[in-house]
Parts: sequence; C-alpha cells; structure tokens
Amino acid sequence: MFKIYLKNNDQTVTYAAQELKKYLRMLMPRCGDVLMEYSDNTDGFCLGLMSDFGIESKAQDGFLDDELYIDTDEKGGIIAGNNPRSVLLAVYRYLRFQGCIWLFPGADGEKIPAVKGLKAVKYNHRPPYRFRGQCDEGSHTLAHMLAAIEFTPKLGLNTFMMEGDLGGGYYDQGRYLEEGESDGVEISETKLLQWRRQCEDEIKKRGLMYHAYGHGWTAYPFGFENLQEKGLSAEELEEEYKKDKYRHAAMINSKRTLFGDFHLNTNICMSNPETRAIVANYVADYAAEQNNIDFLHIWLGDAPNSHCECESCVTKTASDWYVVMLNDIDAELERRGLNTRIVFISYLDTFWAPKTERLKNPARFKLLFAPIKRYYTKSYQDDADLENLTEYKVNHLVQPRNMSESLGYLKKWQEVFKGDCYCYEYYFWRPYIMDMGSRMLSRTIYDDCRGIAKHNIQGIVEDGSQRPFFPNGFQFYVYGETLFDPERSFDDLEQEYYTAAYGKDWRAVREYFDKIGACSDFLYLSGLNPLDETQPRFYNPKVTEGFKRIPALVDAFLPVIEEHLGSKERCEHVSWDLLNWHARFIKLYSVAAAYKSAGEDEKAYEVYKQILEVMKPLDLYRGECFDYFSMKYTLRFIFRIRKHVTNV
Repeated sequence: MFKIYLKNNDQTVTYAAQELKKYLRMLMPRCGDVLMEYSDNTDGFCLGLMSDFGIESKAQDGFLDDELYIDTDEKGGIIAGNNPRSVLLAVYRYLRFQGCIWLFPGADGEKIPAVKGLKAVKYNHRPPYRFRGQCDEGSHTLAHMLAAIEFTPKLGLNTFMMEGDLGGGYYDQGRYLEEGESDGVEISETKLLQWRRQCEDEIKKRGLMYHAYGHGWTAYPFGFENLQEKGLSAEELEEEYKKDKYRHAAMINSKRTLFGDFHLNTNICMSNPETRAIVANYVADYAAEQNNIDFLHIWLGDAPNSHCECESCVTKTASDWYVVMLNDIDAELERRGLNTRIVFISYLDTFWAPKTERLKNPARFKLLFAPIKRYYTKSYQDDADLENLTEYKVNHLVQPRNMSESLGYLKKWQEVFKGDCYCYEYYFWRPYIMDMGSRMLSRTIYDDCRGIAKHNIQGIVEDGSQRPFFPNGFQFYVYGETLFDPERSFDDLEQEYYTAAYGKDWRAVREYFDKIGACSDFLYLSGLNPLDETQPRFYNPKVTEGFKRIPALVDAFLPVIEEHLGSKERCEHVSWDLLNWHARFIKLYSVAAAYKSAGEDEKAYEVYKQILEVMKPLDLYRGECFDYFSMKYTLRFIFRIRKHVTNV
C-alpha cells in the first residue's frame, strides 16, 4: 500500500495529494487504498513546500515564479514546489514521468497507463515565464469552465483569467441560437455571480494566479448600457443621448455618444478630472470587495479609433491620458490601503506608448501586450522593427499586422515602463478555426512561446475558447508544454501527443493534416490575402483550386479513420471519432471557401448554413472539445454576404 504524507496543510497542497492518490490508484488499479495523512513520516510520498524539506528555491519571486522539485524511487519520496501551486504542478509532472498524459479536458482526454511499478524520478525545473495561462472567450457552460480550470495545471499552466464581472455573454452564446432567435430563458445575474464564485474557488483551490475583468471600466461606472440590443429608433437614440451621463463619454465628430451604440466599445473623456475620479472610485470599490483577485485588469474601450476629440483630450495621446487615469486609480487604492495589483494594456490605440506621462508607482503594475491584428504566419522570433513605426494621430490609426513592427511598438513601451510585461494572444479565438490543417498554427505557437524571451516578455495568456480541441488538442498542448519548458523540441511534442491520440498510425494523421494545410490558405481565411487591394477581402481566385482539392484528400483518408473507430483505448477512439467529425466539417468548409474565393458568395453562404446544421450536434456530443459558437462566429466572418467594398 502506498502512503502520502503531507508536510503542509495548505488547500492546494492537500488537493495535490488527493490528485496523486487518485492517479496512483488509476496507474495501479489493484494496488489497494492509498493512505493520506499529515505526518512527519518519510516511508512514502512526502508532499509540501521546498522549504518544508529544507530545500532552497532559486525562484526570484515566491508568488510569481514556479519551481518544481521531485526526488522519488519506486516506493515514494519528495514531491515539492516553492509555492503551493508548484506542488500541484510537480505532482502532474511526476505523473507524466509515469506515462500519464492529458490531451483535452474530461475523462476521455486523459490517457493513464496500467503499470506494475513506479519509475524513480529526479527532477528540478523552473519554468522561465511567470505568466502561463488562458482567459475565457467563446461560449461555454459552467461544466465547461470547471473542466477548463481543472485541465489548466495539468499542462504546466499557472494562470487563469475571467473577463468582466459576470461573463454572462459567454454563457448566453452557448445556447445554440441563430441570429434573432431566443429560447426565452435568461440566466439571472445572481446565478452568473454564483457561477463566477464557484469558478474562482476552483481556481484558488489549484493555487492558480487569478486575473480578472478587462473591458468595462469606461462603461459601467457611468451607467452605460448596450443600446444595440435595445432596438431603439433614431429618435429614441437621440433622446437617450441627451442624458447627463453621456457628458463623460468620448466626444467623436462633435458628439458624445456610445461608440457604435455599444457600451463596451466606448471610451471616455479622460482629460476630465471628474470622469477619471468616477473610474478611480469605482475600481477601488470593486478591488476592496473582490479581494480574491490577484491581478485586476484595467482596460479601455474595445474598439480602435474611438477616443475623445475634445480640445483638452487631443493635447495628449490616448496612452498619456491612460497613464494619468492609472495614476489616479493608484492614488485612490493607496489612500484606501489596498495593495491590488493592476494590469494595463497596450492594445488598439494604446499600442502607441505615452510621450510624456509616466506611472508614479510602477511596482503596482504589469503591462499586457495585445497585438490583436498581427499575422499568425509570423512569430515572436522576429526582431523588433523600430524604423517603420507611425506617429500617433487621434482616431486615424492603422493597427500594425507585421510582427516585427508590432514588437517595435512594444519596445517603445518598454522604454518608459520597466516592469513585467506579458502577452495577450488570440490563438484560440478565430485563428485555430482558420487553420484547416491545424498544424501551421501549432508551429507558430511553438515559435512564439520560444521567441518571447528575446523581447523580455514574461509569458502569455491566450484569449480564446475554453474548448479549442477540434480536431484535436495539439495546438493547446504545444502552448502549455512549450511555455512550461521552451527547450522541448516540436518533433518530440508532436510524437508524444499524436501517439497518445492516434496510436501506431499517428504519422498517417500528421501527413493527412499536412496535405490539407498545403491546399488551404490561412491568410486568405483570415481576410488578409485578397487578389489585390481594389477587391473585396475574400475574393481571390488564385487560391480556389487549392480548396477544391481538399474534399478528395478527405475521401481518400476516410477508410483510415473508419478502420480506427472503435479502438479499445478510449482516448484513441474519441480522437479518431473527432477526426471523423472533422472530415465532414473540412469537406464542407473547403467547398465554401472555394466558392467564396471565386466570388460566388451566395453559394458559399448556402454551404456555410449546411456546416451549421451538420456540426451543431457535436456541441452536445463532444462539447468538452468543440465550441459550436466559436466555429459559427469565425465562419460567419468569412462567409457572410457583404456589400462590394474594396480594401482601400
């Protein structure tokens, strides 16, 4: 009988011991029960902080940085970390050495071998990046969220972020509704708050760093609401905008209204001290109440070229006014004795660094770099380009897409802010669905996770679906494993994952994906490869023939898929089953893309509607892996019928 002795009563250390117990019993189903108790005994597995064992940690910051320490034989030994979270990470890494692997959330995504004995492990590792995590996006249920949180540390990630105060939109999007439909069921604010608290508790149980909020600080303190969804007439809108609260909204074209009638896209008049004071007090009130948040994100409106044009605001850049407001927030937090950590963002119009203003208390802040418009065919391996940066011009900015140019803007920020910086990336928002062969983006993610170090970037939090595991989870696996250990080779990661997912014929799957990828055009599907700048963004007959070749590739591979369906190894069966669904999806997807690229928009849209009908059941059947809303949202971006406009 195995024994687990806890040297620390922290809840995360206790949970780590419970996970070790569970998986030991799964690894050796006939080993009997596993004793678990708080004890100084040493004749079994001993779990605790490195300091509990007199082991010195070399981690620079005990809260931000992780260090794992394992020294075991076939009967037990020390499994420790420099903080409670790292103890849990160490347990999962120990289990990896025993042959366990987690491919996607849920029981079907874990492959646990049955073994006769345990391997001795000696391991000491400090992941080089402080922030390794994900942020909610797409659509989900509470069960999906809890599964995502549980999955996070199994890949060595240490951070989880949830946007907003409630996150209700992401739950609403999970109800399989088409535009204009309603199922008549509304999730109450109380229930959303309860779900948020439950998720927060699960995050804390695992010791993960909890990041929260983001957009909304330029809306909710002033009572701004989403007027788009209210269906107001022009006259009603005009009356609405006569209300006094809109004097705090950004003035654009001589009017103070919501930007696009949408509250979260709206910025405020940051040169107005009263406006800034309202935000500062709102933030401080929230920080005092939500004292469980490790990093509170203060972002501006979620739309480019939406800043105030009043005669006072135009005297500074958006980033300069942003810093002024952040200093006001810092002063109010300081006055109340709150040590809340604040994350501010280089995003859209604040991509351009401030010219004159500086943070007065930089120790409170972290910088989040969010190059949302970047090309995902390039990576952070590129050098920063400081020669081709444009000057800030209020509401006349063009977002950089070139990676080296984007990094040039980051360098300008790093010249004025010397604190920690990390990235906010969007791999699992639209890009993973635009990568038909699924392997191009995997390589970009790998290069990103290795390349950020050269730019003094302390990690990545990706913004995307909690269920981006279709046709498989290799892209996410690369993300977690490479951030945890950038020295691992891409080929090793690929063989490790594909072997676990597809068994002995994994190379055939890789070759199949490569053929599909070679026939598709990722930049085209991203709307970045039109025939020329005078044509609509999705018109390019040069890519049509490639898309037309894909259905035949799928048909040729279907017998291989059918041969492997029903594998006795559950994880492999589910992986091949997802591949079978993907075959249906990719055939229709490529046909729609061929029509669209040839200018046959109506035919493309009809096939898009077929995709929705064919794929909708998969959200219920394999909802832990497939996000129907994210697929629909991305494909609608490509295939909806637009008015003929040029790219000029």
